[in-house]
Amino acid sequence: MTNLTKAMLHLLDGGTGTAVFSELSLDLADDVVYGYVSRQLERAAGDSGLHEGELIGVENEFRRKLGQYDRELLGFEAFSAWVAGEVWRVISTSAKAECCALLTAEYYEGETKNFAILKLAGRQGFLPDVGADAEGRVFCNITARSDLLPGTGQKAEEVALLSPASGRVRFYEKARTVDGTDCPLFSKGVLRCTQSASAGETVKLMREIAQTVAETYGEDKTAVVARVRAGIAEKLDANDQLAPFDLGEEVFAESEEMQQEFRRQVSAAGVPERVSVPKKLAVREARSQKIRTDTGIEITFPLDYAENTDYLEFLREEDGTIAIQIKRVGSIENRG
Repeated sequence: MTNLTKAMLHLLDGGTGTAVFSELSLDLADDVVYGYVSRQLERAAGDSGLHEGELIGVENEFRRKLGQYDRELLGFEAFSAWVAGEVWRVISTSAKAECCALLTAEYYEGETKNFAILKLAGRQGFLPDVGADAEGRVFCNITARSDLLPGTGQKAEEVALLSPASGRVRFYEKARTVDGTDCPLFSKGVLRCTQSASAGETVKLMREIAQTVAETYGEDKTAVVARVRAGIAEKLDANDQLAPFDLGEEVFAESEEMQQEFRRQVSAAGVPERVSVPKKLAVREARSQKIRTDTGIEITFPLDYAENTDYLEFLREEDGTIAIQIKRVGSIENRG
């Protein structure tokens, strides 16, 4: 269970070249503030696009500051302001000017302290503006603003979640150019860390490898991909960890040769022995499968039906084409 303990907000406007670095933490006793920060943090932590990495470099200033923060030699507010300054250093020199808010947070998972960096894209919007003229007459106006925070339904644009004690980093970022050189915000800009494939990328890669193995050995690739998607949810351990190499044993249970080929290709692709897979991604993988034929017909069906010929069957015709039979249909609803 996540316990949010501290948070700060900084405003960075690359368009005007101005930055406002807060000196005080947000009031988390305010339900609106706490709800907004916790929701943004929840969305970020559960994103399947998060990469894993480790801070690198003996002279890595971020790692040194993070260590001071972990040992309480550097307070949260001071560390947050320093991080905001480092983020500003990168985005203020980026080729594309950005207006954003930087939200930092301290939170605990059990006894483990964590630090979050969430870059929220500034939104263009309109606010009512109440003022008074030189004669004291009150007026209402409509003012355009470009520094509005995104709603809780919109995830942070770029995120880094750090465990100071272990040095573990999870993050996602977008492409960025500084002085003509590729410089993403976290991996090369602020944190300087390694980067592995995200859970979403790894899951997609395993589906593609399973499909390739199926095609090589003349197996039904639709059924094989369905077994991969269902197996991902079933193979997660108590810590939401997946062992990709073991997945082949379930997907290709009847062929040791295909199991070995799957493991060989997974190994060649550099997939780690264990991968963290968010429950949301696992549930989505296990829910249904969508296929599209070369004739333009699209079909979405529950994974349970992928190999249940009582309801759905793929037949290979003599001319090499495939026929799809949908059975036991009581009624059809037009969803167009």
